[in-house]
Amino acid sequence: MELTDLTAGMRLSGVVAGGDVTVVASEMHGTASATLTYRTADGRLGERLVTVADLADIGEAAESHWSFDVDGEMFRLASEARRMQMAHLADPFAAVDTSNIDPYPHQIDAVYNRLLALKPLRFLLADDPGAGKTIMSGLLIRELMLRGDVTRCLIVAPGSLVEQWQDELWDKFGLSFDLMSRESVEASRTGNPFVERNLLIARVDQVARSDDLKDRLRASEWDLVIVDEAHKMSAHRYGDELRRTKRFEVGEILRDCAGHFLLLTATPHNGKNEDFLAFMTLIDPERFEGRLRGSDGGGGGGGGGADGRSEVPDVSDVMRRLVKENLRTFDGKPLFPKRYARSLQFELSGPESELYEAVTAYVREEMNRADRMKAEGDGQRGVIVGFALAGLQRRLASSPAAIYHSLRRRRDRLDQQATTLRDLAATGAPIPVPELPKGVRIADLEDFDFDEFDEAELAELENLTVDAATAASTADELEAEVRILDGLVSLADKVRSSGVDAKWIRLRDLLRTEQFGSGQIDARKLIVFSEHRDTLDYVAGRIAAELGRPDAVVTIHGGMKRQDRRATQDRFRADPTVSVLVATDAAGEGVNLQVANMMVNYDLPWNPNRIEQRFGRIHRIGQRRPCHLWNLVAHETREGQVFERLFAKIEQQREVYGDQVYDVLGDAQINVSLRELLMRAIQADTDPAHAEWMATVIDSEIGEQLRGVLEERALVAGLADPAANDEVRRRMEEARARKLQPWFVHDFFAKALQHYGGRISGREAGRYEITRVPASVRAQADPSLGPVHDRYARVTFDKDHVQPDAAAASKPGPAGDRAELISPGTALLSAVAAKVLADHGSTLQSGTVLVD
Repeated sequence: MELTDLTAGMRLSGVVAGGDVTVVASEMHGTASATLTYRTADGRLGERLVTVADLADIGEAAESHWSFDVDGEMFRLASEARRMQMAHLADPFAAVDTSNIDPYPHQIDAVYNRLLALKPLRFLLADDPGAGKTIMSGLLIRELMLRGDVTRCLIVAPGSLVEQWQDELWDKFGLSFDLMSRESVEASRTGNPFVERNLLIARVDQVARSDDLKDRLRASEWDLVIVDEAHKMSAHRYGDELRRTKRFEVGEILRDCAGHFLLLTATPHNGKNEDFLAFMTLIDPERFEGRLRGSDGGGGGGGGGADGRSEVPDVSDVMRRLVKENLRTFDGKPLFPKRYARSLQFELSGPESELYEAVTAYVREEMNRADRMKAEGDGQRGVIVGFALAGLQRRLASSPAAIYHSLRRRRDRLDQQATTLRDLAATGAPIPVPELPKGVRIADLEDFDFDEFDEAELAELENLTVDAATAASTADELEAEVRILDGLVSLADKVRSSGVDAKWIRLRDLLRTEQFGSGQIDARKLIVFSEHRDTLDYVAGRIAAELGRPDAVVTIHGGMKRQDRRATQDRFRADPTVSVLVATDAAGEGVNLQVANMMVNYDLPWNPNRIEQRFGRIHRIGQRRPCHLWNLVAHETREGQVFERLFAKIEQQREVYGDQVYDVLGDAQINVSLRELLMRAIQADTDPAHAEWMATVIDSEIGEQLRGVLEERALVAGLADPAANDEVRRRMEEARARKLQPWFVHDFFAKALQHYGGRISGREAGRYEITRVPASVRAQADPSLGPVHDRYARVTFDKDHVQPDAAAASKPGPAGDRAELISPGTALLSAVAAKVLADHGSTLQSGTVLVD
């Protein structure tokens, strides 16, 4: 075609984008260009200067708009691929269908009615422990990814929970998050891991303790940030001054660099309204900054109590709080069963009582010396020594094995130190202060929070201080302390060798009751929690001997590799011959063990939050039987008297408020009060007046804290609405009818994969094997949806065909032995659809056929 061929009445393509035009007139400008006047299909006139070079893209349009000249099968595949990508438009619950979960009404309501409706998302999800906040978060992440709203997501959690987050997001949602460790920070290519990773889980205290990491976090941007246990990001108001903790500063940084921001906590309100409103500034600083200042007479303590509660502004639009006792299934049945806690009292034998009094006297004397050191200005050494002695006292209450090994190691280390001190004295060098592990500060020991450390770190810290920290300042004082320890080691060895252990006997009697099947194999499973590894090994051995079946007992502790820990959990859940799990708190951190409904606290943690966390391993969604907890208490010991009184107060409150009393044991103020009581109980003598004072404190101070938190929960906690549950169920049923059905997915996927040279063949009913995924398909993988592998042992297109063996195979394993639930949006299906559209997406605009 030449410029002179452009005449009025011609239909041309390529003149304008998106359609054909009709030539109205053409005016030549020499031989190289012309002004073309045209009319579009909708009647609008336009002009364009056309050159000879432009004629390569301009042609005469066919008389018929529909040419029917492209490959019909590829057009069908391209249409189906587009439908896969847009599946969430027809199915508003697409994330539910593409995840390995069975959600409950309150979870669907939170994600689809509350969170997704907010643009941008700024919300505090404060449902009770065990309500499934991790599930709701995973659903939110996946839904926002399917809708194209989230590519970069950061999760910030306590160190003890980061592995749980990583495991659950992979197992249930196929989301592959990286953990930010010290090694990954050092190995980052740009020096900023927050920029290099799109899906990242970070430990809150790792960031809070490092100004450098906070600066790197400021330089990053995230589509979505989720903070677990967000109440730890606290700030406290004193008069007109707001004192921010380092964690709160991290929260402010996260708020400013996040497009969507979700806070998760079961304890958002510590009873002080000013502190609560300061915390809510992480959601909306302009709205909550400065509220309530001076409303209760200057706000010296921050308000709180019934008088100030009515002044708290309405937060229902940015916060949801549901009490687990009010949660229901779609059928309207209670989601959680009843739970019962009992104290199993026992009396120490004569030798045990002698050892207890001797060690407690030693701890009391050394603690008093540590207090004097702090008062005289040597605060750092005093704090370390006090922390070490508290750890020694906890091991005394644990087992003869734990206290024997701790005393022996301490004596040997201090004996070595005595020799070193004499050498230093000869040279005139100063006495060294015990070194703390990297990243641990004195302030961390003064206001110790067990949740800041995972079990391995806590064990390292305690072993370091218990073995080596001493208040002695000279070689003579140290040698005198070693002589005392020699006597204590002898006493502990005598008790350990005697075989008389009142605590174990009390547990043995419980195991012999009919409730446990008299040691016979049955469906009942029991979890026994211990604080220390030495005690764990000791108790596991004795239970195995009592049952007569060593293979009936398995153990979990923080020193185990992650994969070994998971394998043990799976064996306890699935193997009917395994009836007892003996575990440290490594099994109390986000692990689902509802196959058991009975639990024993062999050791009582000084942090009540640990009691609630342990109970939560069995009292959680999916548990269908009443849950029972037994606490072993040596009631005549100092600590036993405190715990016994506390449990009596809890039981008294439970009669009024129900099972939810267990859910508030993790309140920060209760934790502090209990630790102070236990320390004072150890340091005090046997004066009856002191015991009466402790009882008064528990009845009044801690009792009032429990009551205040429970009443505050009653005021702000939402109730399950049966009508709302019915509406959620109706919407989900409608969505299932409209969603992309499994047979459509299978038909598209098999044909598209084979078109590119892939191979898929049938296995069991409803399941298939993929022996080859072409490299051209793998190259189209979306990193945010996880990796695409070269082959898969089992795949299914319908959740009804997911069997336990297939579900287990879906976890990362050796190459060639992976499975994946194929449904809209998952990694493999997404890659196939993307490949089809990359090669044949243009056929959708070719006018081959008109589709509904």
